[in-house]
Amino acid sequence: CGRYKVLYASDNVSYTLFVIERITTPHLHEKTKEVYDILRGSGIIRIGQESEEVGPGDRIVIPRGMVHQIIPQDGPLRMRVLAEPIFDSSDVIERPDYYNS
Repeated sequence: CGRYKVLYASDNVSYTLFVIERITTPHLHEKTKEVYDILRGSGIIRIGQESEEVGPGDRIVIPRGMVHQIIPQDGPLRMRVLAEPIFDSSDVIERPDYYNS
């Protein structure tokens, strides 16, 4: 779905730069709360059953345990993600059929 680069990580928190180039698979994180700061591009963020258009300057909070999906529009969506605790790819639990029901 894209690329990422860890900008900062401590024992409790990480900042990661994500470039989302295509629709992400609906997923959740059991351990991690995320805060997205949209830097460039536009798209739609789905959190649970809610959808919101987003663009530069928007901040989105995704509580742990909430299914979410990113849908970039008109090119890649670039965002900085604060993860608490630190981002761990093993905490990504895909739910590919979540929005089909």
